[in-house]
Amino acid sequence: MVIAALLTAPATGGTSVVAVTGLGFTTGTAGAAVNVTTDIADIIKTNKENSEIMIICRGRNNVAERLKKHFDELERVAIELKQLNVEETEAYALSLLNLVKKGNSVRTSASNIQRLSKCANLASGASNVLLRGGANFGKP
Repeated sequence: MVIAALLTAPATGGTSVVAVTGLGFTTGTAGAAVNVTTDIADIIKTNKENSEIMIICRGRNNVAERLKKHFDELERVAIELKQLNVEETEAYALSLLNLVKKGNSVRTSASNIQRLSKCANLASGASNVLLRGGANFGKP
C-alpha cells in the first residue's frame, strides 16, 4: 500500500501519502488497544488464580495447624504414660489409640491418662502370666 501511495502521490497531490500515513496510525492505535486489552485480561486472570491459590494455602495451613495440635497431644499423653512406667512403644500406641477414639476433641484428661496406664499395666500383667504358664493358655 505504501508503494502504491508513493507511485500515485504525483497524481493525487500527495493526498495518497497522507491517507496511508493515517491508515498506519489507525492500525498502530488499534494494535496498541489490543495489547492493552490483552494485558488487562492477563492481569485479571492472574489475580483470580492468585486468590484461588491463597484460598488453597489457607486451607492447607489450617489442616497443618490442626495436625500439629493432635501430634502435640499424642506426644504429651505418651510422655505422661511413660512417667507412669508404661513402656515407650505401648505409651505411643495407647496415645495414638486414645487420639483416634477422641476424634476432633484434642485434650486428654489426667483421669483418662490414668485409665490408659492401668490398661497397659493389666495387659502387661496378663502377658506375663501367660508367659510364666508356658503360653499354654486354653490348652489342657
